[in-house]
Amino acid sequence: MNTSTVQLGEVQETLLIPLYGRAVAIRPPKPLLNDTKAREIVKQLDYDFSLIDGQPSLKGAVLRTLTYDHLLKELLGPYPEATVVELGCGLNTRIERLNDNRLHWFDLDMPDVYELWQQFFEEDDRRTFLPYSAFDEAWVARVKKVAPPPPYIFISEASTIYFSEAKNRQLFALLAKHFPGCYYLFDTATNYFIQRQDKHDVLKFFSARIQWEVNDIQEVATWDKEYRHLKSVNFFTDPPEHLKQHIPLGYRILGKILGIFNAPFIRQYQLNVFQLGSTVDAGHPTEQVP
Repeated sequence: MNTSTVQLGEVQETLLIPLYGRAVAIRPPKPLLNDTKAREIVKQLDYDFSLIDGQPSLKGAVLRTLTYDHLLKELLGPYPEATVVELGCGLNTRIERLNDNRLHWFDLDMPDVYELWQQFFEEDDRRTFLPYSAFDEAWVARVKKVAPPPPYIFISEASTIYFSEAKNRQLFALLAKHFPGCYYLFDTATNYFIQRQDKHDVLKFFSARIQWEVNDIQEVATWDKEYRHLKSVNFFTDPPEHLKQHIPLGYRILGKILGIFNAPFIRQYQLNVFQLGSTVDAGHPTEQVP
């Protein structure tokens, strides 16, 4: 079997965390996911995963990914032919999991990721890779040239959190300007999480560090009067119903108790759904997301 050398930038290298998490998610006693593609990729990568193997946060990475899948499916319900752009896609297999050939899909990541991506995935008339930074406006024209009318859904899973608030403000403004009424799914971390990341069981083995600090998600909604916060979830304490069996009952109960007191532990890492800009031409807005 041919092996592929991993040569990635500091932030890009973190894509290996969720990739490996999905690859080992089939392990007993409670398999979370059977991602044969992820296992295939891991077997062919020349990379030492031993430091992160068995770490608890791998399960968290998979739960995060599956919760994103759930949030995306909620949005896609009335829009089966929507355009989805995954910002900082890494080697995600989300479109394979959705198994829906009606979508228009763009995987976007840095050129070094594309060199690796194209060894395992293929583009077609429904799926395109965009070798750009999410903050580079050059990719916008590519999407508009190929994609049909709205709605547009953007996803940033564990990618833009490694950049400053200023960079994220720039990205929000870019999406609202060029894709008014679009939906944006992204994660945020509080100071509580950021101050502890050097001791995180997986992140401590990587050079990249989370920079974007959001202690109250409503702060983001104040960046622009047309940014609407639709939903935030903690994938450990409030996961989709079909994932609850994978989280110990005691942990869920503790989470509910801590949630009552608004403990920093609960709010330290969240997945969020926003709608950006005017809703003209964007279909039915906020009521589509419970």
